Amino acid sequence: MGGCYEDKYSSRSYAPPAGHILHLQEFYAHADRSSLFAAYRSYAQRSTAGFIQEIVNLGKTRITKEFPEYELESKLELWLDGTAGKRYSLKDIMDTFEFSPAPSARFVKDASNKESSGINYFFGTPEGEESFVLISKGGKWYLKEKGPRQKFDFGFPGEEYVFKRAETRKETNPLEVAQAILKQYTDGKTNFIGGVSKDRVEAHLLQTITGRIYSLTVDYIAREASALPGMLQFEVEYAGRIERYPGMQPEAEEHTEKIIVDDILNVLKQIIFLHHGAQLPQGQRLQIAPSQLRKFDFVQQRGEKVLVPVRSARSRRK
Repeated sequence: MGGCYEDKYSSRSYAPPAGHILHLQEFYAHADRSSLFAAYRSYAQRSTAGFIQEIVNLGKTRITKEFPEYELESKLELWLDGTAGKRYSLKDIMDTFEFSPAPSARFVKDASNKESSGINYFFGTPEGEESFVLISKGGKWYLKEKGPRQKFDFGFPGEEYVFKRAETRKETNPLEVAQAILKQYTDGKTNFIGGVSKDRVEAHLLQTITGRIYSLTVDYIAREASALPGMLQFEVEYAGRIERYPGMQPEAEEHTEKIIVDDILNVLKQIIFLHHGAQLPQGQRLQIAPSQLRKFDFVQQRGEKVLVPVRSARSRRK
């Protein structure tokens, strides 16, 4: 689950340039996006990490999530040409995805590039229904349950690549984990499908018109205790909205989901159009394609042909 944008930057050892504050004050006063872009350029002289939080702090507001019970996300398949013998990092890939703050830019990137690692254990049915995931990350355990996928009928080209699923996630402990497993196994269908290690780097986008936030993640996923190649995957997921964002227009609730799906599709188009074939620092070429492959599907493939030819996580970390 990508998602929530949190204040990760309060312990910064530097003071961000003061120039952006005046521009953000003008943005709040007049809802003129040119002031927002001026603030972004001023802030970016030192760092773009934490820019969204600066907007929230200055407006004395907060980030909330429409449809908190659902995930709305889409995926891209990534692979690298010219990988043999060359090192790369997930950050190299994330840094490739640039969003220029042009005067009419729909998105600007908060390049936090937060990195994390964990292990996901998948439980589901042989028919491909994902029941729940147990996540071991940062010394803690989490239980994530997902509902079946719901499809859209907005008429957008490519909307079949956007996933909407009910999702709950909570911190748990080994006893609760065991109880969850026992409870699910009583249905006679749920089985342990397999585990994967997951390395992730995460950044965020601000939708400059509506104040919505989208998480961007690049994951390297490898099956546990397997010599088979892993998978590189990009995800964009709706992560929330800045309350009282300047210029925010009221929307009918039935239109909100449509707007979010349109945003997600525009992110995908921009990534594919501008960055397919982009060169990484070590010379590899990044290849990008739309995908409907869930991590659950990847685990279920077991010994079958792997779709994404990339190097192992060990070689990537060297």
